[in-house]
This record gives sequence, C-alpha cells and structure tokens, in this order.
Amino acid sequence: MSALTQVLRNSGAVTGIAIVTMVIVATMSSMGFEPSLDAVAAGDDALADAFVIGARRTFVIMAGLFAVALVFSAFKAGNGGFPDPVETGRSSKMDQADR
Repeated sequence: MSALTQVLRNSGAVTGIAIVTMVIVATMSSMGFEPSLDAVAAGDDALADAFVIGARRTFVIMAGLFAVALVFSAFKAGNGGFPDPVETGRSSKMDQADR
C-alpha cells in the first residue's frame, strides 16, 4: 500500500469517528440529556433511548454518505471507474493468452 492510501484510510477513520460522536452528542443534548457515556451506563432508560436514537441517526447519515460515495466512485470514469488496460500499460489475462 502506498503512503497516500494509508493516510486517506486513517483520515477517513478519524473523520468518521468525529461525525458519529457529533451526531450522538447533538441528539442527546437536544433531548435534554448530558452527553456522557458514564450517564448512559448508569442505567436511566430515557437516557439510553436518547443514545440509541442518536446511534440510529448516525447510521442513517453514514449510510447516505456511503451511498453518495458509491455513486461517485461508480461513475468517475466512462467505463464504470475501471482504468483502461491500454492506458495503464497492463494487459488482461485474455490478451496474454491470445499472444
């Protein structure tokens, strides 16, 4: 793997965790609860429900972002996003068998 790939993977992970945290904290705060895992672990059912609602919202938001990324990835090039073997200098196994 190249260094750029590793940096992008790590940046995506950090950004994803930040988005998840932000949505859950915003949901819990908007419902009038303290956004703390210690408070969730204390056993208050209403607080746990607020946390779960925040997690559900996060799942929907992240699924939407993944769907948008999938569409962009699928249509980034004219041939479905796959590089043309002629342009990359690579040949397929079928091309090699014909030679």
